[in-house]
Amino acid sequence: MEESLSDTKVQRPIFLLIIGIISIFSNSVSILINAFLLYGIDTNNFLLKIPVTDVITEEGLHGNILFFILEIALHATIIFSVILLLKMQRKGFYIYIGIQVALLILPLLFLGSLGMSYLIMSQVFSLIFCLLFVFLYWMYLPKMK
Repeated sequence: MEESLSDTKVQRPIFLLIIGIISIFSNSVSILINAFLLYGIDTNNFLLKIPVTDVITEEGLHGNILFFILEIALHATIIFSVILLLKMQRKGFYIYIGIQVALLILPLLFLGSLGMSYLIMSQVFSLIFCLLFVFLYWMYLPKMK
């Protein structure tokens, strides 16, 4: 009887765990950056001195309060969807895709002051990473329930 219970449990692949941890970490950093930007200008000087966060902070300085709140909410939802993916639940994949599309559209709606050519270039790079992670999660979709 014990064997039948263990046979029904789906084993989580190590690579899925690795990309899940990377996703959770990167989205947590994005939440922190947006929370700092939402908090005020004093923290911006701190964020501009850290590599990688300086570019995100520069872009974020063109946003408003609603932009920061939406970014935080969307990144938190991504973390939730990744947790579902790590639990091998298929619905996490569909949530992940929907939120990634929203995250690609959000800067186009709120950061117009950066210029359309900059936004398109930035979103193309974001799209490449988005498609990479969607593909990596998609590889495990047949094993999910």
